Amino acid sequence: MADATDGERQEAIPKGKEFMPKVSTEQLANAIKAERVGKSKSILEACLLRRSSMGIRAIAKRIRVSYSTARGWLTRMKDGDLERWFDRKRPGQKRHLDERPVHAIRRWLGGPPKPPRVSGGGVEPGHSGTVDTVEVWHHLQGAHDGAHTQRPRLLIPQT
Repeated sequence: MADATDGERQEAIPKGKEFMPKVSTEQLANAIKAERVGKSKSILEACLLRRSSMGIRAIAKRIRVSYSTARGWLTRMKDGDLERWFDRKRPGQKRHLDERPVHAIRRWLGGPPKPPRVSGGGVEPGHSGTVDTVEVWHHLQGAHDGAHTQRPRLLIPQT
């Protein structure tokens, strides 16, 4: 198979409204705003730029990735829609939360935080749920300066 020139290779990926025809430009722009992860956001930005008929080399330069990376992203996304983008399966084991540590922490905290009591000088010490919670989490996480070398043990009942 003969190598194609860059111009021919770029034309294999449609430009303008032919690129990702199931998605409006507005939907693509909103998806970029909603995306938080850097690489995912860059992929969507590349799609939006291609939607505005920008060439692959210009897209790669603007997003600061290689030509082959930008081309690969655009090739995968050219016929796609955003539903598949957001519903894609994440790699790795599914996340699950074990409720036992949550219950142990709540027991250790002694229930929900006390509501603050306001006096003439402001909030009375010991009655600001926020401060109490921050202190507990500070001890759970450990100090960065090495002052707290041992974390408190949470006894998790076996069920």
